[in-house]
Amino acid sequence: MTLTTKKKEAAIRKWIGISHGRVRDYHARNCTLCIEFQHDERDDDDENELGGCDNKRGETCPIALNGHEYCETTPYTKWRRHQNQAHIRHGRIEWNKTATCTECQVLALVEMLFVYDAIDKHLGWD
Repeated sequence: MTLTTKKKEAAIRKWIGISHGRVRDYHARNCTLCIEFQHDERDDDDENELGGCDNKRGETCPIALNGHEYCETTPYTKWRRHQNQAHIRHGRIEWNKTATCTECQVLALVEMLFVYDAIDKHLGWD
């Protein structure tokens, strides 16, 4: 795989920063793994391609290699559910979130450990 150590570390730092209230979660837009591995069907020559967690070099995201396409059924799902249920303001879900309560901090750290383990298992640490 061609993911650099710097990019691997950035995926971990995102969730450490979120847990400390210094970084916001912009979903796939600020996830190093998503940026590296997801692609949009509009970028492909094959009109039937649905996109996914594989880049154009045929490499697959380590989260998807663990059986979690688009991070479904990972700790990230619990993070999003918590945001939907606990942090609604004026009747609207407030996204682009950082950790604003103890549960947010714990969920962010659980996601960080999950990402670390997936990287360690499938990509290693050069």
